[in-house]
Amino acid sequence: MNPFWLTADELALYDAVGDRDRQTGFLSMSAWMIVTRPSITDPGWMSVLDNKWDFAARIRESGVPTPGTLGLLHPIGGRSAQGRRLRDATDLEDWARHEGSDGFVLKPVDGMGSRGVVLVHGVHMDGSRVRFLVGEGERTADELLELQRRAWRTQGSILEERCLPDPAVLRLGFTPADTVRVLTGIDALGAPEIISARLFGARSAVLEDRWTNGGLSVGIDLETGCFGQARTRPHAEPGSFGVHPDSGVRFEGEPLPGWEAMARMARLAAEAFAMHPFVVWEFLPSERGPVLIEGNRNFGVQVMQAGGDGFLRGPFRQILDRLGADVPDGSRGWAVRHSRPMRVLKGLRAR
Repeated sequence: MNPFWLTADELALYDAVGDRDRQTGFLSMSAWMIVTRPSITDPGWMSVLDNKWDFAARIRESGVPTPGTLGLLHPIGGRSAQGRRLRDATDLEDWARHEGSDGFVLKPVDGMGSRGVVLVHGVHMDGSRVRFLVGEGERTADELLELQRRAWRTQGSILEERCLPDPAVLRLGFTPADTVRVLTGIDALGAPEIISARLFGARSAVLEDRWTNGGLSVGIDLETGCFGQARTRPHAEPGSFGVHPDSGVRFEGEPLPGWEAMARMARLAAEAFAMHPFVVWEFLPSERGPVLIEGNRNFGVQVMQAGGDGFLRGPFRQILDRLGADVPDGSRGWAVRHSRPMRVLKGLRAR
């Protein structure tokens, strides 16, 4: 195994194959998820970001624009913002007839990786039944609920207002589902700083695990707000490029609409959730300006490090060191200490 736990895919993505010096700058996904992030995360504060229903209520207090919350679809306590019952497929159809005919977003309260997210862009009546327009096809209420049940455990799904994307972003070849992810950290004085920003773009109609399915990670210059080059997983489209591989439209050097407002909103959100030292804020560049979709502590470090010099250098590393985080140092001792057998043994001893 690579001493920094970097996989072959990560080494290729970061242009670090055979370059030990460059490898020292990158934080592997495995090290981040298994060792580093847990070493600086207080479990008691996880739910304020993980539960999208609670997050929506809390973020509104900060004054950051977000999509309107339309209701909670839940088998026991589901209810719309207008008080209509929302517990099963029949309730969802009834709600759509009266409140959701213009479209909406349905997503699991505790989902991640876009699992279960459904963009409904309208409904129409088929006799007495409601059909939901999704992508190029239609879904029934039962089918929508089945998609949600695969993703949720017990917490249900949130219904949100559907925000239309900024036409200027679409003209650059990006899709209505593409979002901008802004990584913030809390510095030594307790102030938020922006560490990285990238547009995360889909390459297909599949929203789940977009990075795995060949999605784009497009760099954004923090000073100018202009798009830089894009990267994908090496097996999908090796190298960096400034022209969209599907549409043929050049985006490199073009400005991201609303970047200054987006950066300001990210800092406000980071202040409101300062109990988490690192958060990726997901924005939609909408026709009415940027709107904050959600905040993620479970962000993909691969997507955010692509095209850069890595998180084991610069401001991300400075914050890790200040917090006393356990980070890979490239030594055999660190790798052995955090190997799976040693983690299992440590867990047994803790019982």
